[in-house]
Amino acid sequence: MRTFFKVILAVLFIVLIMTISFRVKKTAWKGTIEEEYGVKVVKNPKKPIYDDAVFSLKEDLALGKKERNEKHMFYLLTDMDADSSGNIYVLDSENVNIKVYDPKGRFLKVFSRKGKGPGQLSNPIDIYIDDKDLIYVCDSGNNRISIFDGQGDFVSSINFKEYSAGKIIGINPRGGIILRVDKTSIESSMSFITRSYFINMYSDRFDFKKNLYSISVPIMQHFRKGEKGIALSIPYQKELCWTLDSSGNVYIGESQAYEIQVFSSLGKQIRRIEKEYEQSKVLKPDIDN
Repeated sequence: MRTFFKVILAVLFIVLIMTISFRVKKTAWKGTIEEEYGVKVVKNPKKPIYDDAVFSLKEDLALGKKERNEKHMFYLLTDMDADSSGNIYVLDSENVNIKVYDPKGRFLKVFSRKGKGPGQLSNPIDIYIDDKDLIYVCDSGNNRISIFDGQGDFVSSINFKEYSAGKIIGINPRGGIILRVDKTSIESSMSFITRSYFINMYSDRFDFKKNLYSISVPIMQHFRKGEKGIALSIPYQKELCWTLDSSGNVYIGESQAYEIQVFSSLGKQIRRIEKEYEQSKVLKPDIDN
């Protein structure tokens, strides 16, 4: 829930107050809005309407202390979210647990542990809290999503077979659950290991309803000479990013394109936002590194 708040926590590990100030006068927007096959296309020019935008960040809260105290130590902080009361839930993949703090950063409790049984986790990678304060944890090790109530008690789990559990994007007002799921395959002709990412919509019972977006990315290539072989990762690959607004609209973008695809809470594409840009060149020092 509150994806914007969640992203700020996950990246900076603190709650930030953001104010925006503009140093120059706003100029007229020179883009266009067209319609293509029932989808509104917003085309932005290369030059923005503001020449300079400054984000002023003020630290409001910091979790963790210098002294060695298990209540405030994180070994591999993977994700965060907050409930309707402002309590902060910190997912630690290495400790395989979830620590809970009140809005002032005071430790409240810790729940779950490593294992394969009900309510146990193995390599948890994502946490999401809905408007009813149900806690969804994406558990890649067990390839399932485990659900806990606001007290940290286990409620149920959903297992995946065809796909790997990836990320919980959100739950829209209609009860539709938006997930990113993954699938890895091997292309024998080129010795590529490819990972496909799917952003899917599910019912409140996790029945598949619709695929919104997908990409396939070669992540490794295998080279063999005689009996010896080596697998090398492929750098500079595109990644997906996403968010969900309060109306349930899903915004999806790719890291290598200035485009944002917008889907309604019913899963219908309603908008595409573009920006004119020049492709960045990959320089030799970047390749060497």
